[in-house]
Amino acid sequence: MRYHAVLPINTVAVFRTKNGEYYVGYNSSKVQLSSQMKSLLDSVIPNKYNGKCAEINAINSAIEAGADIEGGSISTAYVGGVLHGLQHNPCGVCTEIMWMLDIILNGGWL
Repeated sequence: MRYHAVLPINTVAVFRTKNGEYYVGYNSSKVQLSSQMKSLLDSVIPNKYNGKCAEINAINSAIEAGADIEGGSISTAYVGGVLHGLQHNPCGVCTEIMWMLDIILNGGWL
C-alpha cells in the first residue's frame, strides 16, 4: 500500500508536568516564544523547524504559565491526513531541548 501525504502535515504535542498539569502545543511559526525558550533555542544548532515545532510550543506554554517543566513528559502525534493519530518523533532541536530540560518522550498518548 502506498501513502501520499498532503503537506504540510500538522502535529500536536501534549506536555505533562510532574504535578499532572497538561499543556498543548501545535506546529506553528506564529507562536510567541518566551525569553527562556528563545535562550534554549539559541544554545542548540538550529534546523529549518527551529522554534516552530509542536513540542517546543507545548513546553513554551508551560513555561509561560509558570509551571515546573523539568522532569515532565511529552507525546506528539500527527493531525490530519493519512498519518492522523500516529506518533510523531521529535526533530533534533526538540530532542536536544527535551534532554536539556530532563523531559521524557512518551511512546504514546499521556
